[in-house]
Amino acid sequence: MVYYDTATRAQALTLKLIVGLDNKQIEAITGLKSRTINDLVDKALERGFDPQVSSVILDKYVCDAPKAGRPSKKNEHKDTVLQKLGSVISPLTIWRILCAAGMQKTKPTRKPGLTEKMGKNGLSSCLRYQHWTHQDLKQSIWSDETSVVLNHRRGRYRVWRTPEEKFVKSVI
Repeated sequence: MVYYDTATRAQALTLKLIVGLDNKQIEAITGLKSRTINDLVDKALERGFDPQVSSVILDKYVCDAPKAGRPSKKNEHKDTVLQKLGSVISPLTIWRILCAAGMQKTKPTRKPGLTEKMGKNGLSSCLRYQHWTHQDLKQSIWSDETSVVLNHRRGRYRVWRTPEEKFVKSVI
């Protein structure tokens, strides 16, 4: 679902009912689809907008309608949850808050990424052996392969963190 801000909706309403442009022209200017423009005009007229009486577009003509259902607890407890996970709200609400804060559930980082020096060494190595054939490569031993530990399950631990915290010790 695409959300358009109030200013864009007011602009489209002005272009349609006051300036008199058609939907294709308005779509080119605002990015709103033809169906959305028609719905916007219908709602504005339903909410009391009359272009014959006044060309002033009030917020009530273009604002979102109130949503049905129970208000979200997410904003109410957001700061508390981010400081410490409380038992006041459900696990699903906590999950939503963590996602809204930009956090992701990821595998903990065990190895740091490549440094610039390591990247340059790897590139120079690739360039040095770029002429090798498939047979030459098959006879080589590569030491950067993943290790295997028998009777051990890898990757079962997860941490919540933002992408910027990838190498922060407290979330590794």
